[in-house]
Amino acid sequence: MQDWYHEPQLLIDVSDVVDLKMKAIEAYTTQFHTNESGAEGPQTYISTPDFKDSLLARMRMMGKRIGVKYAEAYMSQKHIGLNNLDALILQET
Repeated sequence: MQDWYHEPQLLIDVSDVVDLKMKAIEAYTTQFHTNESGAEGPQTYISTPDFKDSLLARMRMMGKRIGVKYAEAYMSQKHIGLNNLDALILQET
């Protein structure tokens, strides 16, 4: 779901952990914006300065769809099963 929009089958609220997710991504300093990390190497899609901003923007867009600040979108070719229906709380948007 990086560059093209695909309709997700599942959106999960990640508002409480978005900062932790971004810190985990930033731990891979050699993979991201080379000027900030001081690493040498070729510029890649994920090493551009705007990559992390685009991740946050996508999570904001998905979060808006379910009435939260940030959401992670998932796609599945198979049915998604749950052991407990309490996880399915309808939130008005």
